[in-house]
Amino acid sequence: MLAIICLSAADAILTLEILARGGTEVNPLMALLLDISDSAFILGKLAITVVCLFIALVHINFRILKVFPMRIVLLLLLLLYCGLVSYQLTLLAG
Repeated sequence: MLAIICLSAADAILTLEILARGGTEVNPLMALLLDISDSAFILGKLAITVVCLFIALVHINFRILKVFPMRIVLLLLLLLYCGLVSYQLTLLAG
């Protein structure tokens, strides 16, 4: 779960860099936090990630839609974050 938190932090930092280069934040909640400050954006993003992970870990033995074990959902989240950060790095490199 630490990996997901670290990737969330990387996502926030890379997002700020993409925005500095002319990108746009499409998530309305994150855009609202950005309007407050970069620090509010980073702290808000990390807080949401940590709270959601805590809730997921409390329910680790549950199944989503009675099909997907929470452990698999968390693994998919980790893989999605890896893909997102890779995409952001690709954007910044180009």
